[in-house]
Amino acid sequence: MEHLRQNIIHDKVEPLSRDWEEKYAKLEEENEELKKLSVDKAEFSETKRLLEQRFEEAKKIREQQQDDIKHLVQYKEKMKSNIQFMSKMALLEKFGPGPHYVEIDLAFDADFPQKDETDNQTGTIIIEMAPVEEMPHVVYWFLEQVNRKLYDGCSFHRNAGHVIQGGPAPNFLSPPNPKLNKRFVDAGFHSVLFQEYSPNFQHKKYTLGFAGRPGGPDFYISTMDNSRLHGPGGQTSYEDPSEADPCFAKVVAGFDVVDRMHLSPVKPGNYKAMVNNVAIVSMKLLKEDEIVKSSKQSVSKAAKPTAENVGKPIIEKIPEDDNKSVDSKLKKDLSKKDEETAGEKKVDEDSADFKALLNEKRKKRMGRKGG
Repeated sequence: MEHLRQNIIHDKVEPLSRDWEEKYAKLEEENEELKKLSVDKAEFSETKRLLEQRFEEAKKIREQQQDDIKHLVQYKEKMKSNIQFMSKMALLEKFGPGPHYVEIDLAFDADFPQKDETDNQTGTIIIEMAPVEEMPHVVYWFLEQVNRKLYDGCSFHRNAGHVIQGGPAPNFLSPPNPKLNKRFVDAGFHSVLFQEYSPNFQHKKYTLGFAGRPGGPDFYISTMDNSRLHGPGGQTSYEDPSEADPCFAKVVAGFDVVDRMHLSPVKPGNYKAMVNNVAIVSMKLLKEDEIVKSSKQSVSKAAKPTAENVGKPIIEKIPEDDNKSVDSKLKKDLSKKDEETAGEKKVDEDSADFKALLNEKRKKRMGRKGG
């Protein structure tokens, strides 16, 4: 019997026991896996809760930032409006309502390319500033720079193909270490206070714009239509790509001088600096009686520019055949002004009589508007 019992245990019980132990061990493993999954699920739930919390916090921060940006934009626009208002008041007080014209006298190095045999070492460009209502800040800024003679002795120094760029760079007339940029900084008229722009005065061919961000003191004359390239969104490399270069004036006489500068060879490199800079001998504001006269004159061919006569151009009448006619708008403006000022007493701009006359004229204009 004992033998039989041992056989039964060996054949039946022991296999069952081993099978149970294996199943128990497997159940233990599964139980451990379940415990681990339970922990992972709890960690996942906590992670999910933290992420949702952070998302809500980030959402609130973003909303606050959007509100801050909105307020900053409103403040910026208000600041621009205030700058324009103050600039307009200062411009009208100092330079009058316009139109305003500036004469730019230039000197070319003897090696500078010539368009034809009539080209010499001098040239004159006359520009008309943008209307005060369109660009009050930048027009005032440039007129102040001109009035303070900050550009006298500077240069046109870059021929980028689409523009001819001028600014505080030395030329063949410059003394050693002229510190041209410093004079703009010291005068407080280095760069404009904001990127003023008007869609009514775009970067067409032969218009002037300020280069850089913020714009100035370098400026350029467009040699092609740059309305898209230098208008809003055209300069994507800057911090605010939506801004535009200020366009503040247009050439009305001396187109041939601009075209001649466009012939300048350039140095190697992407900047396209001129091989020989063109000297800006002087810039000056023109009075009404000087505009037509200056459009038919140029710096004397007989007088060779020197460092001593920078800012003191000698002018003489050039042959009538070589003159470019002054822009028709220029003549129209002069004719209109002649009619308005006929019979008026001529007084000095700085005198009390002039100020009294100016105030009287303003009152009459305001009276007409009120009527």
